[in-house]
Amino acid sequence: MVDFIDEHIRQMPNDIRRAKMSRILYMIPPAFDSVQEVIEYISDAMDLCRDKYEKLAAVDAIGQVMEDYGYVPAN
Repeated sequence: MVDFIDEHIRQMPNDIRRAKMSRILYMIPPAFDSVQEVIEYISDAMDLCRDKYEKLAAVDAIGQVMEDYGYVPAN
């Protein structure tokens, strides 16, 4: 399956490839062993993102998830 995806995804434009990978990752349950792994995963994804509006949307979504779980930022 990985070989199939790898072969076909290389032929796609970057925006389409990112959308497809996002969809695939959405369907796979996360497998993190620690909070640090989650933070590193998010940090790496943000570093790879070159679209500032997409980054802003991601930060907003992450903030919303944090709020949903009871995080209150310090003043």
